Amino acid sequence: MANCDSYVGVALHATRKTYLILGVINIIKLNNRDFPWEEGLTIEEIMKRKKFIFPKIIVKVNGKHIEKEDYATTIVNDGDDIKMIHLLAGG
Repeated sequence: MANCDSYVGVALHATRKTYLILGVINIIKLNNRDFPWEEGLTIEEIMKRKKFIFPKIIVKVNGKHIEKEDYATTIVNDGDDIKMIHLLAGG
């Protein structure tokens, strides 16, 4: 089983106030930040939720490179470490 952090409680934000509802949230790491995990979560779904629409992006799951054509079928597991790196070009 992968290592993961679990938090007790869910933060709901309404007009800058935070309310706590008891429960457990499973967490993955996305670019070194906590991101809520749920059963069946895919790379494609994470990119939609984060609005990552960059034409050039590198995705790694636990250090393993994921090809673009595999985003929809790559299931993210509880405790995974995801890196999504937007490539920039300039001169």
